Amino acid sequence: IRDLVAVNDCVTGMVVYLSDDGNDNNDGKTAKTAFKTINKAIESVANDGTVMIADKYSVPASFTWNDHSKHIKISGGNFDTSLNGSLRINDAVTFTNCTMTFGKATYIYANGNKFVIDSDVTVVDNGYQINLHGGSTANTLPLCEQILTISFSFTNLRASPTASFVKLI
Repeated sequence: IRDLVAVNDCVTGMVVYLSDDGNDNNDGKTAKTAFKTINKAIESVANDGTVMIADKYSVPASFTWNDHSKHIKISGGNFDTSLNGSLRINDAVTFTNCTMTFGKATYIYANGNKFVIDSDVTVVDNGYQINLHGGSTANTLPLCEQILTISFSFTNLRASPTASFVKLI
């Protein structure tokens, strides 16, 4: 049923696809015509839309997440950050129904944006500590909204003082 809903949503731009095997010249409307980069996928999806990982998306070693001023969901396959030491989120993001793979010395910076990892996410930490930082020097959101919501158990989780508002549910 999820695939049927995703196909119907593509007509309205609510779902775009992302894959290591994709191409940013594609239209992103199906798994076979997925985009290659997260920035192209976020640019192309509607606000409150979903970036569906077709199989696997590997965050490049030198990567900048552009500010798109959107709230999006990332769902589907494997979101792999093991090549990149840090992930700086510049949009409000909810990870849901996917796998997140982390590597050595992983740092997640929410940069004042809402960052949620739902309970249906499988986390692969490869035995390394995951460091969460949620604050923003720009204070773009009220403190009560600058929140990292983690709704499952981490074995190697460390939250910085700027992420003191991490909500574990």
